[in-house]
Amino acid sequence: MSRVVRRLVLGTVVAVMGALAVPLAAGSASATATSEVYARPSGGVFRLAGHGWGHGHGLSQWGADGAASAKGLTGAQIAAFYYPNTAQAVLSDRAIRVLLDCQPGFAACGSASSTHPVWPAAELSATNGLVFVDRGVTGFTPLKLPTDRDRWRVKVDSAGYRLEGRIGTTWSAYPSASTVYKGPVDLSSATGAALPFVKVHYSATTGVVWREYRGSIRVVRSTTTTVRVVNMLGMESYLLGVVPRESPPSWPLHALFAQAIAARSYSAYSRAHVASTQVWDICDTTWCQVYMGAAQAKRSSDGTITRTALEPASTTKAVRCYATYYPKPSDPSATPDPCSAYSGPLIRTYSAQPIFAQFSSSNGGWSTATDSADADVQKYLIAQQDPYDGLAASSVHSWTADVSVSSLERAYTSVGRLTRLRITARDGHGDWGGRVQTAVLEGVNSAGAATSVTVSGSALKSAVGLKSNWFKPTTTTSPTPTPTATATPPPAPTVTGPATAARASQITITGTSAAGTTSVALMLRTQGATSWTKRSVAPGSDGHWSTTWTPTVDVSYYAVVGSQKSPTRTTTVSGTTITGPAQVTKGSTVSPHGWAAPGSDVTVCWRRLNAATCTARTVAVASTSSGYWASAKRLDVDYSYAAASAGTRSPTITTHVV
Repeated sequence: MSRVVRRLVLGTVVAVMGALAVPLAAGSASATATSEVYARPSGGVFRLAGHGWGHGHGLSQWGADGAASAKGLTGAQIAAFYYPNTAQAVLSDRAIRVLLDCQPGFAACGSASSTHPVWPAAELSATNGLVFVDRGVTGFTPLKLPTDRDRWRVKVDSAGYRLEGRIGTTWSAYPSASTVYKGPVDLSSATGAALPFVKVHYSATTGVVWREYRGSIRVVRSTTTTVRVVNMLGMESYLLGVVPRESPPSWPLHALFAQAIAARSYSAYSRAHVASTQVWDICDTTWCQVYMGAAQAKRSSDGTITRTALEPASTTKAVRCYATYYPKPSDPSATPDPCSAYSGPLIRTYSAQPIFAQFSSSNGGWSTATDSADADVQKYLIAQQDPYDGLAASSVHSWTADVSVSSLERAYTSVGRLTRLRITARDGHGDWGGRVQTAVLEGVNSAGAATSVTVSGSALKSAVGLKSNWFKPTTTTSPTPTPTATATPPPAPTVTGPATAARASQITITGTSAAGTTSVALMLRTQGATSWTKRSVAPGSDGHWSTTWTPTVDVSYYAVVGSQKSPTRTTTVSGTTITGPAQVTKGSTVSPHGWAAPGSDVTVCWRRLNAATCTARTVAVASTSSGYWASAKRLDVDYSYAAASAGTRSPTITTHVV
């Protein structure tokens, strides 16, 4: 079946949700006729009320958040609700092929090979160079590439594949200009590399300088001059980079767990339904699922390059939420980790096959039936009332939008001058009769003849940039008058943020400025700093804005617009944090680190798994300026560890040794 863009922010017995005492009102996907007429507003603007964001098929991400946070449902229960008539199963880890930086079906899908040079994440050392393999040659001996070149790329021509390396700024063929490989070819980090990732260069115009990927990078010729770049890796490693891109890592574990089940099912379905000639299973954009690898570096406007890790611990746990990583404690009286209840990576199945687990940001209170012609998909992507979407506060469950008459006339030029909008069919579910299925734009052309254009609700949504096709015109608005020279000066900006926050947690700073303001300067100063840092924020059309900050020490801030400034606010941070790896090889040294009160002593308590008391203890001193601390220990067996400082204690981290 054809793939559908699925969002706009991843046993054979049919599961029975006995824990959910919620009556479901399943509905038909057929349209319900309606007669709604909205005349051209005198002010030139339609004011709309709406629900949801995205197509509404399958899992609602905001609904999963509400089900987990407000109702205490598990990720498995949430997935069973959003994919009715399906069964729960465990999927063993297998390789998946991810098409990078490409949207299938478009001419730009093929890229010039020179746009994606590759190099090892450990940079260049004698032990961590790249390995090259020609997959077109049976028994090809992997070639350890020399470390005197800092970048590698693959070019194609009518003869085949050619490997080039860069020394300084000069590219040259390797090992010689006459060497041609059959292809496709793979580039990967050397076995035993300290950082088993591969860096891939991206176009500087996107702001992304490079990304780090697990597994290997495969280059496949698509034309005589262009290639497709494919990340080859295990499904579970791939999902570590998907789930945090599809759901906020700050959400409850079981909301993220439901996202992981959906993303794994969607990926397995995609892998099972590719053509035998296709060289990839899934792509990395919203056309499939968003995936950016393990880390990326971006270039700011001042030229600074900043690396950001893209696999938060919270979403990693959601992906690995099963007993292999979180076994039940040997002590029967101990409280087991919730993930220990699952024997392996979960998916949803129909007829013992992975399902097409589409998901979207919010369904607004009703999921929608699939538009797929596949009879099996129609059994589980159904229209049903959703009691969870709306329990967690969001701006997408219900929304308002202004749509100008001129924008409709530009989108549908054959209508001429729009005289009225008629909604002729809805899906019959929820407020106002549900989502718009068809609408008619009526008008007159330049000769005075009557015109009409019939469009689908989804097409109308896309044409004017609405969040979904579930909307209803309510009132009309007039254009905002242009202020005169004697108009009242605009109000001073405001800024609001939390009074307190946990150390190293993300806070949201919001504020207001006059409607139409194009930029607000948010000035921030952390504890101990002598100068203020400027962050530019773009307000919405109504003047409201928000941004996030992750303070590790107290931070003060105020907003500036022109010559006006807001009062200064301060967020006080407290607590001790700790970060460490979930898994290492035997004999590796782990380096837990975190944040504590600046200048305070930090005690790290190490405990062998299942031991009653700490067997080792080390003390570090947090930096006086930032509160950052770090420790280290060589591990031969599993260890748990936590940090304590200034009367506060961090969560416990467990590192498994394999």
